[in-house]
Amino acid sequence: MKGRAREGRPGIRWSKVSSYIYILPATLFMLIFVGIPILMSVYMSFFQIESVNSPWIFSGLKNFLDVFKRNDFSWAMLRTLVLALFSVITTLGGGLVLANMVAHHKWLNFYRYIFYVPTVVSAVTMGRLWSMMLMPSSSGLMNSLLRFFGVETPVNWLGDPKITLYVIMGIGLVGVGGGMTLILFTTAINDIPLEIREAAILDGVNGWQMLCRITVPMIWPVISSWTILSIIGAFKSFEFIYSLTGGGPAGSTRTIAILLYESSKTSSNGYGYSAAMGLLLTLFVSIFSILYMRLSNYGKNRNE
Repeated sequence: MKGRAREGRPGIRWSKVSSYIYILPATLFMLIFVGIPILMSVYMSFFQIESVNSPWIFSGLKNFLDVFKRNDFSWAMLRTLVLALFSVITTLGGGLVLANMVAHHKWLNFYRYIFYVPTVVSAVTMGRLWSMMLMPSSSGLMNSLLRFFGVETPVNWLGDPKITLYVIMGIGLVGVGGGMTLILFTTAINDIPLEIREAAILDGVNGWQMLCRITVPMIWPVISSWTILSIIGAFKSFEFIYSLTGGGPAGSTRTIAILLYESSKTSSNGYGYSAAMGLLLTLFVSIFSILYMRLSNYGKNRNE
């Protein structure tokens, strides 16, 4: 028996080594094309860099202090946080309710297709389509609908700083990019054992109780993963808002990503300042995500 165990050890060691060899190409790819640019961005954040060919002047923490001194950074962070929270809450709530309604429907694949189609269209194209529908003239689609209901005065949907941010939040509410939510949640709901649902129905559980007490706890890992990815995506959102409003009017829709892009083009220390702002955004999102994961795991353990 001891001889056989010794003979099996080289095979076990080779299997461990081979597993590392298999993931080596992907690891090198991530280090070269992701890790090195991140480290380079961190390094750049401590220098004043006016252009690509200009000399790098070490400035220490000056770039980070300049970021916090600017009022537009605080307002951009607040807008980004509001948009992220609103997007996550509405798509999470609406996606769960809708997925629970259609998960066992015979036309499930049709509903998945209908809701997933908008996600195939690029964010820039979607932004241009919405900008045409929200034209301030009476010929715009939304103003035409208002005129049909008796509202004669055209609304400047994307030109009024008081309402433009709410218009963008409303566009997110009607389901831009919500198709993936429906697919993930319906798949997770259909993976719940049928015996559990049948037992709950026999016990007299209604639809709302089924959703809150059975469906949500059973698919909680999917909800947590989706929430983290959604928050990160919301904080990085750039293409749709920039193609729709360009950050205007009067900076009312300027998010952190748009401010970072504009600073790299207009600031005298564009590269170093933008690198510092990007690093702060990364740290903020990372801390927020870690806290959420710890809290969500804590809640999961308590339920178990």
